[in-house]
Amino acid sequence: MKHVSLLPFLRGSPNPKDVMPGCANYDHTYGKCVFGENCRVQQGKRCRYFENAVLPTAMELGLPNIYATYERLTGAPPLQRPQARLCPDCGRPLRPQQTYCEKCAQLHRRQAYRRRRDSNPKDRIVSLENDREHFGVDLDTLPGRNDTG
Repeated sequence: MKHVSLLPFLRGSPNPKDVMPGCANYDHTYGKCVFGENCRVQQGKRCRYFENAVLPTAMELGLPNIYATYERLTGAPPLQRPQARLCPDCGRPLRPQQTYCEKCAQLHRRQAYRRRRDSNPKDRIVSLENDREHFGVDLDTLPGRNDTG
């Protein structure tokens, strides 16, 4: 489990590999909230947007300490922590933006491929040799075929 303090979590990281989005209302240029003079969280005040939109991502990112730090800093009563999202097929924990775990996602992709492949056998590619009537051309008369020269 990672340990990140509240303010770096609030600011987020511009590097996508860090998987720490931060608050969308935090202006990195000025170090302030776009809705007011200073960020309410940085001032030690509660922020409803942060509680509803940003804080729940802490649990998905494996950062449960962010809740306790926020509650201690702002004096907020204990906030309800979201439960970890689980794969609907096998019950494994999911990362952000995942619908299925890796194994179940692979299984679903295979099943979808097979359904598409088997849904309309008429759409399968047929060799030209077996489909002369469709093209209305005698393939033996085409240049480069059965040349005796």
